[in-house]
Amino acid sequence: MKGHRISTINLLLFAGLVLSCAHSDSQWPQRKGLYLGQTPPGSVPELFAPGLISTPDHEHSPMVISPDGRQIIWARMPVPLDNRRQDLFEVHWNDGRWSAPLRLSFTVENRCGAPVLSPDGQSLYYKETIRDSTGRTSILWRVDRIDDFGWGARQRVTGLLPEVKGRVCMRFGFAENGNLYYDSGGPGADGSWTWEIFMRPFENSDYGDPVKLDGGINVGTINWTPFIAPDESYLIFSSDRMGNGDVGDHYISFRGQNNQWSKPLAMGETVNTPRQERFPSVSPDGRYFFFARHMPEQYNDIFWVDAGFIRELRGSAIE
Repeated sequence: MKGHRISTINLLLFAGLVLSCAHSDSQWPQRKGLYLGQTPPGSVPELFAPGLISTPDHEHSPMVISPDGRQIIWARMPVPLDNRRQDLFEVHWNDGRWSAPLRLSFTVENRCGAPVLSPDGQSLYYKETIRDSTGRTSILWRVDRIDDFGWGARQRVTGLLPEVKGRVCMRFGFAENGNLYYDSGGPGADGSWTWEIFMRPFENSDYGDPVKLDGGINVGTINWTPFIAPDESYLIFSSDRMGNGDVGDHYISFRGQNNQWSKPLAMGETVNTPRQERFPSVSPDGRYFFFARHMPEQYNDIFWVDAGFIRELRGSAIE
């Protein structure tokens, strides 16, 4: 009887998976070409892969694209929201078309998020948030690539991000030279949360002490989800510095010849709205800017827009 029940459950799960994939295939019959075969956006942000990546669930992370453009990874939290559960998903290009979304097999029974690839694309890092009665802690894991789309066993990484009770990292990333940029935040004595952005230099095969970024980057109470350009020429992050209750507008700071960061510039009204925007990233080819926007009754969805405006902002920063 017990074996029969397990077989029945497995059959139902398999049927659900088939129906899910069939539904995705009916929505995306032409999943071919870069960026899932979608028509590239212009100067106004558009929803990215609606129904496939941007769903009624909560897309709660940056969208990570492999250096060759054939793999996309992100985190999704089921709705109704369960803050204890968040999974990593991927789609990949194989045999001339894109796969349906697949949950990464090493996801465990905790809240996993903040996926980031190493500069060479051969390792995937992600954080796991552990919650108990005393607060939350972010711990770091790494999986190494074993083939085009397969990953090996996960490995605990210590000493890279702060593991302090009550302090949470929302986003981190590596420059090409290995320098690490990350945010760290938590509740203060009055219960309100603050986040700041740091950098750890990679020198002589090791990481130096954290340095809090200057140049007016850490202004206000919330500065988080940083994206660093591979060559460290600019940093994009989300901030509440306007003090209008909007805890997520995107700002960009450019690195000058003297290695100082410019005063952050708002990324414009087409990107920044009264809704929360965060988790910025730029595609490996530099052509598109991606970010998550909180939608009414929809939680986060992923948007993309032509990244040409970043060059214009650089000109304004230099002036």
